[in-house]
Amino acid sequence: MVHAREVVDALLALDEPWRSRFLHLVANTATGWTWNGRGEPTREELEAWLKDLGLWLEVTALLRAWTGRRVGR
Repeated sequence: MVHAREVVDALLALDEPWRSRFLHLVANTATGWTWNGRGEPTREELEAWLKDLGLWLEVTALLRAWTGRRVGR
């Protein structure tokens, strides 16, 4: 089962400037790079996008590499 909420919590807990960078990467990846320049996505948008297994796997791998912690079991 995809645990989008836990991954969103981990994204939102990142320190700046990494928080904004990760959020924009997720938004752009989820929208086919049409998000650029629209500000930060909402928690609800992030959770909806991260229900997609492919995106969830990509984001959790990036977070694990960046933070050294496993998220979204």
